[in-house]
Amino acid sequence: MEIELKLLVTAEDLARISRAGAVVDAREGQGGLRRLHTVYFDTPGQLLRRHQVALRVRRSGGKWIQTIKGAGAEVGGLSSRTEIEWILPDSTPDLDCLAETPFAKLFERAEVRRDLAPAFETTFRRRTIDLQLPLGVRAQLCLDRGEILAGVEREPICEAEI
Repeated sequence: MEIELKLLVTAEDLARISRAGAVVDAREGQGGLRRLHTVYFDTPGQLLRRHQVALRVRRSGGKWIQTIKGAGAEVGGLSSRTEIEWILPDSTPDLDCLAETPFAKLFERAEVRRDLAPAFETTFRRRTIDLQLPLGVRAQLCLDRGEILAGVEREPICEAEI
């Protein structure tokens, strides 16, 4: 289960957030900076989206990671949803590993098996800052800047996520 708060911000806000007193006070360790490339998959009729499911394959460092995310709940700006990950040998989604998940029936459908294809991609730089919060709560602040690519269309990404 993933619980997150995602905020759309400006590029200037990203720098301000990382220097904010509350972040500096809670910071634990050095954090990190990495480039991420992600491909999101769906059918041409957007069957996964219609079922509130996201399937992605992300290159992070030298690894390919497949992630499935399900519909979730949102309360006070925080979203909570099922998220399951697997390491893959390459960028090809492995639908067989989804057989033991709550999404098995969706991925058994002939339409998904036959028509699943890349829907859009993201490329961005992610700065991570590990946080130690009151009452022993640990969190990670991610500051992302990059773009979403869908065919010839491009849209900037600039967000902070806890």
